[in-house]
Amino acid sequence: RFRHPLAAAVISLAAAGLVAAGDAWGARHADRDTWPRRRLAAGAALVLAAAFVWAPFPRWQAPETGMSWFRLAAGYEQGGDPARAGDAYARAEAAGLSTPEFWNNYGLHAIRAGDLDAAASRLRRAVAIDPSNGPALGNLAEVYLRREEWSLAAGAYAAAAGAMPEKAAELLTNAGALYRREGKLDAARQAFHDALSARPGFEPAVEGMRSVGGEH
Repeated sequence: RFRHPLAAAVISLAAAGLVAAGDAWGARHADRDTWPRRRLAAGAALVLAAAFVWAPFPRWQAPETGMSWFRLAAGYEQGGDPARAGDAYARAEAAGLSTPEFWNNYGLHAIRAGDLDAAASRLRRAVAIDPSNGPALGNLAEVYLRREEWSLAAGAYAAAAGAMPEKAAELLTNAGALYRREGKLDAARQAFHDALSARPGFEPAVEGMRSVGGEH
């Protein structure tokens, strides 16, 4: 399964080899001097094609190996086996897999296990790869919230709102509530204002704006 992506390139090489072999066969009697060279070239092309398909290329195949472990981890989680899921995630990481989706899911796995430090580290890696990854930003906000890092949580909620406009009202209202908790009333008003711009009349944002003495 790791070699299937190479098939497209190999097919063209195989075709070239067959054409060269056919040309050489037709020219065998017309030009006996060039026949051995043509036959050698056709054979070499076919050997190279076979090597391209079957020889191991660890550097190219490692990400595919990591993706297989990632899929297996997701399957274990769906089956309610967090221990095996954790082992599969670790093997995916060891294989060199590093995508925002992987780090986000691995971070969620750590949240479920109660390891907030590992969760924060993994989710930050997802955001470092893709700063507009809304799910990772939202999950990172949840981690900060559980660690009572209110300002960081508010910032992550606001960033997630920018990445997921369809959820902007809820996320910005969360940010506003946390800014208010920190006593950052101007930031809270702005967050509630932006939430109401995203969804006019959104009642939690209306209440939030009233709580900080703002107008809506």
